[in-house]
Amino acid sequence: MLDRLEDIEHARFRALAQVLIDKESGVEAFEDYMRIAFPSMHQRKKKRDDSMKDLLKSWTTQGPLQVTPLQEKRGKSRLKQRLVRVEDERLDNLYGKIKRD
Repeated sequence: MLDRLEDIEHARFRALAQVLIDKESGVEAFEDYMRIAFPSMHQRKKKRDDSMKDLLKSWTTQGPLQVTPLQEKRGKSRLKQRLVRVEDERLDNLYGKIKRD
């Protein structure tokens, strides 16, 4: 247990020192620290990555992606309906006057 704590502390110190010296190697040192300090997190990340790879592999084996446009359901214009209704009423009134004569 004490050995593990010393390893974690050493990895943390190394990561902090590497970041000050060189940012790119500091990132690698930080990843090493995270792997030493939290081994279960590394395993979970690896399992998640593997499952994503499997999922992507299954998607790519299905062939190319096909996209079909949706049929838009067009709403009825209330203005147009009212215009047609008014026009019909006007024609009915006109034909009503012609029939009376």
